[in-house]
Amino acid sequence: MQTFFLWRILKFFTTKIVKFERKIFVFERNFLANLAVAKFSTKKNLSISPKRSFTQKIFTKFSTSGFMRKNESSNVESSLSTIGVQLIVKRAFHQFIKGTTTVKLPGSLYSTETPLLSMTINPEDKRKIIGDVFMKVSNEVIRELKMRPEEVFLAQGTLRPDLIESASSLVSTKAETIKTHHNDTELVRKLRNEGRVIEPLKDFHKDEVRQLGYDLGLPSLFVDRHPFPGPGLSIRILCADEAYLEKDFHETQVVVKVIVDYQNKLKKKHALLNRVSGVTTKEEQEELCRISSSIQLQAIVLPIRSVGVQGELGSNKIVKRKFTIFLTFQVTNAPTTMSLAFRAKKSQIGWI
Repeated sequence: MQTFFLWRILKFFTTKIVKFERKIFVFERNFLANLAVAKFSTKKNLSISPKRSFTQKIFTKFSTSGFMRKNESSNVESSLSTIGVQLIVKRAFHQFIKGTTTVKLPGSLYSTETPLLSMTINPEDKRKIIGDVFMKVSNEVIRELKMRPEEVFLAQGTLRPDLIESASSLVSTKAETIKTHHNDTELVRKLRNEGRVIEPLKDFHKDEVRQLGYDLGLPSLFVDRHPFPGPGLSIRILCADEAYLEKDFHETQVVVKVIVDYQNKLKKKHALLNRVSGVTTKEEQEELCRISSSIQLQAIVLPIRSVGVQGELGSNKIVKRKFTIFLTFQVTNAPTTMSLAFRAKKSQIGWI
């Protein structure tokens, strides 16, 4: 399997480098590489940097939206500078927070303008706003560099799962949208159709890109970091304008509490133990006992709907989660990521 990865990466990557070099020479355009904090954008930026001298230039633009994790933007700037990447940093929080875009009305041929991002609840609309603002900020940077937008290639770190989840025609003409990625909005598609967007990694999945990062000799700091795509906390901090309650909400609330406190509930012969034992093996039940006996967790089901995707290497499983689960624990006895992931799997919870 590893040999197949390496062969596929080498074949695709070599082909794309040749195509990019042809585009540079034939169209005589500059490149603006959009960096949106995700590690895949980093590998994309380094992968298109040529080792030979071109009369055209490659610029790397990093837009700080204000929605990153604490100190993340400054860490990205400093870490990239250590490997020689010269960034054009565009601090654009106010442009993002006040950003809007046009979206199609559900079941209609008409479109409407979204509220400001700061007033938007729907995560799907948030992604579209952020994706379009990224491109608008890119055009501002191009103008500041005294270049014409139509004469500049925009490079971004789009992956194949992004296109699959966004139901892009690049991967399927029959797929349904799971969620629109900020790198595949209608504005991005328009620019892509005009031949202005370069996406070196669009045929790859995450595991393959990690391998590519290792092969390029990138430091572990970039390859192994947890990805945090452009929309950042604007999406990961969930919100709603009304509670999402279905008929099984209250029962789900109890089942989740059984899972996180499985050993005690087993001793007390809780009435809903069968809901857990019916979908777990004996070994998994023993693991739940072990974890719940060593770590005390409190779980609350929030009436907020979310959506996610499980799977790698081309096998994507849609998981439309009905509820969001909030966990609390004592800092002195914090659970490991592995133990949290195990409980999440047993309760069919995905990570945001």
